[in-house]
Amino acid sequence: MANVINSGSGLLGDQFKEPLGNLQLDLTTNNAYLDLGDTYVDGYAIRCLSIYAKESDVRWAMTGSATDTSGSTTHFMKQDERINIKVPWNRNFLHARVNGSGTGTLEISVYKEWS
Repeated sequence: MANVINSGSGLLGDQFKEPLGNLQLDLTTNNAYLDLGDTYVDGYAIRCLSIYAKESDVRWAMTGSATDTSGSTTHFMKQDERINIKVPWNRNFLHARVNGSGTGTLEISVYKEWS
């Protein structure tokens, strides 16, 4: 069963959507972000995605701007955990950073979303 995340008005993405592609954020203890509003895969806006914490524990958040996020305003994600997200319309920025010290990677799988 998938993890349920309520990020504002966002809902979980379906497990059976058609994959479009993969993206990656290389992480340090500083804020890294991806502007989903300006990112398209095969002509589709990114509205449904899956994130995977590789190599380290991660702090992540969906926000409405590129403003830096602090640990207290982010969600914890354990190393090797995967979360499916339907991106809220008013939150186009995916922020992430390593929880603690070191480096890591956030792997992002993008799916077709018609709704």
